[in-house]
Amino acid sequence: MRKVINETLVRSFVPLSLALFYLFLLVFVLFPQANRFDNWLNPVRKEWKVNYAEIDGKDLILYGTMKLVRECSFQPPPRVHDDFGNHYLVEIDRPLPQPLWKAGGGAYNWGPWRVLNGANKDLEFFIIDRCHFLWDNSTVLGKYKYDSSKDSGVK
Repeated sequence: MRKVINETLVRSFVPLSLALFYLFLLVFVLFPQANRFDNWLNPVRKEWKVNYAEIDGKDLILYGTMKLVRECSFQPPPRVHDDFGNHYLVEIDRPLPQPLWKAGGGAYNWGPWRVLNGANKDLEFFIIDRCHFLWDNSTVLGKYKYDSSKDSGVK
């Protein structure tokens, strides 16, 4: 009887350990990458463009357009960092008219976005949207390249 129980435990241990291994792989390796695949296959926003920029002291103020491709809930504020990894705070002087924006429409105006201490810097902007309860979607909007030959900073 004891031999039968030991053989049964040994035979069930291998499938159980494989199942636990695959569960670990799914939860800790693949699930954190799901956001990247979701955003790559079905982006939330695209065609981000800076139309006008001005410098106010140490701050950078930007206006532009972008397209909303998928209906999601915007998680303010937009995020921004420079090439050295320094993060900057973005203030939205005028709230985004999110409820009026519809996916599939034309380009929507955004701004003014005030990047505190962002003047005279090359910056990369990204935005967080909540599309479902499992994860947030982070979309890289684009880069703003400072042009020292122009007062506005737009190339």
